[in-house]
Amino acid sequence: MIGEVVLVVLYVSSGEGVGNIFTHMADEDDFLLQGWFENNYPTSRQECALLCNSDQNCFYFSHINDNCHLFTHYDSTSTTKRHVLGMKTYEKNCCPSMYIRVGDTCLRFSDTAEDNDGARSRCLEENAHLLSIATDSKFEMITNFIADNGMYRLKWSLADALARRTLGATIEAGQWAWPDGSSLDTNSMLWCPGEPSHGIVCMQLFENRCYKDGSCVDR
Repeated sequence: MIGEVVLVVLYVSSGEGVGNIFTHMADEDDFLLQGWFENNYPTSRQECALLCNSDQNCFYFSHINDNCHLFTHYDSTSTTKRHVLGMKTYEKNCCPSMYIRVGDTCLRFSDTAEDNDGARSRCLEENAHLLSIATDSKFEMITNFIADNGMYRLKWSLADALARRTLGATIEAGQWAWPDGSSLDTNSMLWCPGEPSHGIVCMQLFENRCYKDGSCVDR
């Protein structure tokens, strides 16, 4: 879906130049998705990029004829897309140093073995939180990325028989929930067979692409 990388130069009111990278989603040209959260008119492409860049909820924008549409999510498989000749769509591609952009999420894969509390503390120090995977589509996207890039295992522990990554879900008031507040169905097919089973409040994503509850002191 992602095409060439386009450098969009943004300008603030003071005239200071601000550079940012947006990826031109060439395969989405000439199509408008209906799920925008803000529509601005009239706006140049550079101004549209600036609006998206300055809005923490914006991860994509589409632009045509000075009409700017901002998106939180962009589903390229949606059947609600409308043919609009000349429409161009761009994906925001900016994450903090050491983080990797996967869809609308910035991820950092630590090579340091830490227990759950240590991992949470490290995330908070970086103004982040342990990963939430609130939808099946996000699960598929992230697990494909982790598997394709060999990121289930720590670089210095390739022989680890329990290749896994710590996730952010915990039990709140007797229910599993993600750090962003979204619930997690204990009957979901994304749990490993027989899970959750230990009555423990921490979660890990295993290399066979399923969730297990486990000890919060596991590293």
